Amino acid sequence: MVDASLYAAFLVAAFALCVTPGPDMMFIVAVGGRGGP
Repeated sequence: MVDASLYAAFLVAAFALCVTPGPDMMFIVAVGGRGGP
């Protein structure tokens, strides 16, 4: 079984990756701001 503190750190890291915008989100915002399709 996985240690509880390791699992908690994994959940925090996964949540941070989901919340922070990546390059794809920056591209969508840029195209949308330009007048998009």
